[in-house]
Amino acid sequence: MQSKCLFLAVAAGSVLAVNAFAQTEQLGLQASPVNINQIHGGGYLRDGGYGQRIDLEVFQIGVPAETGGVFAGSGTNVYDDANFAGPYTSNANPLALNGMSTGFILPAVFPAVNGQHLYTAVSFYPNHDNAAAATTYPYSGTPVVAALDWGDGWTDGATPGSVRYYATSITFGGTIATLTNADVFNGGATDRLAGVKIEPYNDAAFTVRATEYQVVRRAGFAGWKVGSGDTWGWFSTAPTVASGELMNSERSGGGALAVSVMPNVNTGNCRATYMGFQGTGFGVSEPASTTLGTLTDAGSNQNSITVPNGGVTWYNFTITNGAIDGNQAFLDLDTEGSAADLAIAVYDGNTAALTYGNVARFDQDDGSGLNAQLSFGMGRRAAVGDGRQYDGRDFYNGAAGLAAGRYLIAVAPANTSFANGFSVTPGPTGGSGQLHIRTNVNGTPLAPSVLPPIAPGDDLMPNPLTNPGAQIPLVAMDNDMPRFVTFTTCQAADDANPVTLDWSGSSTAGFSATLFTSAGNLYFQSIQPGAGQPANIVFNSSNPLPAGSYYLALSYAGVQVQPNSPDTNGRFHIRSTTGNNGFATGGGVLVNNDACGAVCGTADFDGDGDVGTDADIEAFFACLGGNCCATCFPGGADFNGDGDTGTDADIEAFFRVLSGGNC
Repeated sequence: MQSKCLFLAVAAGSVLAVNAFAQTEQLGLQASPVNINQIHGGGYLRDGGYGQRIDLEVFQIGVPAETGGVFAGSGTNVYDDANFAGPYTSNANPLALNGMSTGFILPAVFPAVNGQHLYTAVSFYPNHDNAAAATTYPYSGTPVVAALDWGDGWTDGATPGSVRYYATSITFGGTIATLTNADVFNGGATDRLAGVKIEPYNDAAFTVRATEYQVVRRAGFAGWKVGSGDTWGWFSTAPTVASGELMNSERSGGGALAVSVMPNVNTGNCRATYMGFQGTGFGVSEPASTTLGTLTDAGSNQNSITVPNGGVTWYNFTITNGAIDGNQAFLDLDTEGSAADLAIAVYDGNTAALTYGNVARFDQDDGSGLNAQLSFGMGRRAAVGDGRQYDGRDFYNGAAGLAAGRYLIAVAPANTSFANGFSVTPGPTGGSGQLHIRTNVNGTPLAPSVLPPIAPGDDLMPNPLTNPGAQIPLVAMDNDMPRFVTFTTCQAADDANPVTLDWSGSSTAGFSATLFTSAGNLYFQSIQPGAGQPANIVFNSSNPLPAGSYYLALSYAGVQVQPNSPDTNGRFHIRSTTGNNGFATGGGVLVNNDACGAVCGTADFDGDGDVGTDADIEAFFACLGGNCCATCFPGGADFNGDGDTGTDADIEAFFRVLSGGNC
């Protein structure tokens, strides 16, 4: 899957003009602007400080992450459904919406009518059919309509033809729609399902269809949703749409438009409308939880957990020092050994913070089998079974890991939705489980890192490389797991023998290549923001690369590496901070040397980054005895590279190099 759309994630208020948004109570009224100071965004707002009204996401299609899928069939109007959940647990009270997240594919040329100005009608229907016939509309009944004005200047700084979207709900200055049992939720006490139609217009009277724009639809969302929807979304790509209805949908063979209404069904990759809604008037109420106290470095094991069907089991803990990179500290959690399929989430339990009740991180299946796993902070620890390594990939609230403080853990059934405000919408099936917490935040030294995972085909051959080098297979990138490729060179890079990292065929929306030595230390990093094929990286006389074994981490542009002496104590530590996934990365490691020839070894024989130590001497003699370490000099006991292994000449060459001489 590939996409040529450029994503511009926009923080509310960062680039928008003063009258950037507006709202009216009903369709047909003139939209009146809302001052930019009223726009907060982010899905979590405390008006007047702690203890006042709380605004929370009540529906969100998923963690905003580019998936690499094209926006095929995105339409000038879109229909989908929203099952409101999270903090909205009962429709006994009206649901007042005061914010929305959405996105639009921008036109190549902004329309002359009102310049960049854009209005949007958002209709909430009481009746909808998730399996409607292809010739009928999937919604009916009298809708509640919000009329929104995105304002002149809202696209400032955007690239024509790109996508501009709002990752979490923009907070408007007042209620944009109120949904009740009397109108939308008329299916009984548990009905919180509404059909949603999104229609952009060019004028404040909502009479001129904004056919130049398309509402964003996306696939493969990276996280659980607040609430739920389905993949039976409907949309129109017609140039004109009579009465705002959905007429033409999906393109058929040859690029022609189909003539009947059709659902959004892309084989193996259905898309949902990118949208979210924020409700107002909620309060944060901390759930009852079991206190684990201040964690020691012995951690905590809860081996007899019972998670009710449709329920949640809560714990709370405190860490007095942060499980962050800068402290050389970590915090790992998992549900290994559980009989049930469970999910876990960490919530902010710092009562005086504006982020109190926020979701820090959640997971369902990063552990072995069906087990969940979270990993904050520094280091790289061994995986369990087919699970992910404990690699410190998780982070929260600007910290490179998890800052010191108090937190809550929710243990819930699989397919649970987690939302801010300690809101949890549990999955159906609980059972018996276990929760394990490990840490070293109290000063226990960080253990050595294990080698990063290498997928089949990413251990480049031959080893060492000779002309022309080796191809890096073209593979879709994950959203939070750098891809590691390993290779060995036997010729130091110079102008006569350059080593080129070639990215032919790659297509990314921001790219990084981070090169580690065999000891896990940072050697080189290239970060290239933006879209398109990354530029090649050439090592030569002015950008040297010594002969040796390397691990190349490929990820999106948003990455963090170990901040404390990463070139001497790096531990293969790299964290992706970008939610993108799906773009393909590949290419090759290209070398000129036809053979390795006589290549002498190095005084850093064991490859640990420390040169000429007792450990290097011990590793060399162990290698002479037939026990060469994984990070040792690639030539092994043939230190002088003459083809004869473990001879007196190799020993003499080793001690000459050890003392600073030539081979």
